[in-house]
Amino acid sequence: MANQSEKLKNQDDYPRILCEIKVDFPLNENAKETVNVFPEFEKAIEFAKSLEMSFVIIVHSDFDEKKLIEGLEILKDVYGRRMVDFEEESILKEIFAKEEVLSSLTVYAFYTRADFESEILGEEGLMKGGVQEMMFEFREEFTFWEKKDKGIEKADAVFVKPERPQGFDSFCSEQDYAKCKEFCITSLKELANKRRQEKKKLLYYVNVGRCFHVLKEYQKALEFYNQGLKMIRSIYGEKHASIGSLLCCLSVVYRYSGEYQKALEINLKAIDIRRLTYGEKHSETAIAYAQLAFVYSSLGEFQRSLEYSLKVLDIEKSLYGEKHFEVAASYDNLASAYNEVGEYKKGFEYNQKALDIRREIYGEIHPSIAVSYANIASSYGNLKEHQKELEYSLKALEIRRSGYGEIHSETADSYNEISLIYREMGRFQKALEFNQKALEIKKSLFGEMHTEIAISYNSLGLISRSLGNYQQAIGYHLKSLQIKKIIYGEKHPSVAVSYNNLAYVYDSLEDYKKAIEYYLKAIEIKKSLYGETQPSIATSYHNLAWAYESINQLSEAFEYHFKAIAIRKCVYGEIHLDLAESYKSLKRLYRKQGEHRKAIEYDLKTLNIRRLLIGETHAKTADSYHSLARSFRTIEDFKTALKYYEKSRDIYQFLVRSGEGENAKLETSLETVDSELKECQLDYEKSLRGLNSL
Repeated sequence: MANQSEKLKNQDDYPRILCEIKVDFPLNENAKETVNVFPEFEKAIEFAKSLEMSFVIIVHSDFDEKKLIEGLEILKDVYGRRMVDFEEESILKEIFAKEEVLSSLTVYAFYTRADFESEILGEEGLMKGGVQEMMFEFREEFTFWEKKDKGIEKADAVFVKPERPQGFDSFCSEQDYAKCKEFCITSLKELANKRRQEKKKLLYYVNVGRCFHVLKEYQKALEFYNQGLKMIRSIYGEKHASIGSLLCCLSVVYRYSGEYQKALEINLKAIDIRRLTYGEKHSETAIAYAQLAFVYSSLGEFQRSLEYSLKVLDIEKSLYGEKHFEVAASYDNLASAYNEVGEYKKGFEYNQKALDIRREIYGEIHPSIAVSYANIASSYGNLKEHQKELEYSLKALEIRRSGYGEIHSETADSYNEISLIYREMGRFQKALEFNQKALEIKKSLFGEMHTEIAISYNSLGLISRSLGNYQQAIGYHLKSLQIKKIIYGEKHPSVAVSYNNLAYVYDSLEDYKKAIEYYLKAIEIKKSLYGETQPSIATSYHNLAWAYESINQLSEAFEYHFKAIAIRKCVYGEIHLDLAESYKSLKRLYRKQGEHRKAIEYDLKTLNIRRLLIGETHAKTADSYHSLARSFRTIEDFKTALKYYEKSRDIYQFLVRSGEGENAKLETSLETVDSELKECQLDYEKSLRGLNSL
């Protein structure tokens, strides 16, 4: 082996370090003199740490990952790190006599700064686009050297962003991804007719796919990812770790594109490869399980989503312990899973755990803290605590604006989230203001013909409807629909959403036949995509029932409400706020038919769910007590009615005094309950006098 102090110019001369490699992995004769074999991992790390030169370290894929992570963290204080994705095969073939053992090994390369510049950036440095080409493969190294040596002179400003707060400095903008995409596409054209350039072409295909993925141009991302997958299979075969990674990327894009069954099929293949390559208790396997949880969530299989979210948390805690950013992300995912099954308080608890971990790791100003604030805001939204929801969303916006600047998709997302909250609070002008800000940013980033623009037009349609500007709302929804159809075609979940929203507007215009027409279109698309038992189909049935009720076709209204309830019970079980809404609607229908005892039955079901999920002192719980009071008053059970009126009044008084929620609405509800309570008191006294006179 070359003298350790000698400056090595070629990567092939770098020392090879084997850690606890099994005895049935025979070495090539010419490798025996140049390879350092360590039966104990700790000794290998000590040797590597003392080298003061570049080297590669090779471990078995089922090696104890917790031990590996700890060792690599020690080395990262001295070296940048990257996993060798596309050169590992040649390195391993050089060392091992049996080719069949190669797929069960993983190679890590560690560089000194001098070698990093010469080997990765090139002797004369790469041109601007060339650095962007390396954006994804070497992000960690750029960040590492930026912090260690205040930047690499040859590196483009894509990586060195000193004007950004710490934590944001390694994040690229949409403009960076767009430049990287253009460079890689140009390079692919230049390589089109060149032979023996497959690995370089593969790098470009995967990077272009990633760029389109980040830029939310999902059909294009699929095109390049699938081409990359085809090339990986031709180069490495079917069971290579890189195939598992690319399948995970494909699964994510198919999910974002609304092709949930395809996402599921591909994700399961990724899991098979990762379990075979890495074993069960490995971070890469955990990532695939996390993606599977998201797919099941999209399919409405929330219990299965929860099951896999718990599995991921278990793996990551065993690898990293409690105080780790990956564990924080798992807590957030678990919170989402609990929210989907209606366990909102549990969801809030896990979002808070994630925030606590991130604060300990990053401090108060960091992109991950903004993520936590946005997630906690969402939890407050589930609990219908909109003031708290707004408070945390504004905190997330403040961090994102300070870190990313105004023209960034994360900032636009915050504006969108705040717009939705204002709409829920009934502050429609503020909702409009924040939505317009989001739309302006998105247009500057993506242009007009983009899914993000369609989403913004959709939101503008909802706000316009809330403001009573129905024709304007129809215009926005049709704009959104037009973009979606061009991008996705007719049979897509987003197209169904647009049909649903058009139906809402026609509902508001009391054109119920037109509303029914659009609801049925949405249902037809959803059933073709998901089958019968998907939560969004239940929502469409619920809305369709409302439209039939509005034209007094009560038998059809009952039919579709019961269909919605059947799906919701199948998906959520017996306790969920969506079920409470279904029961509330049935109560209204039975009351219209004069079946007040049945109305009371469903009022009580609604109340029980609300008390369990959002608590006693909540405006919706007060609303349930109020509804029960009215029902009992109708059947002249004034004593019971008074009990429920008093419960409703007490909650509204508490909420008004505490300043929780929207005071104007709460005060109006309190006045209504007070007035009816007094009337009921008179009715009760009158009934008692009637009894005494008999």
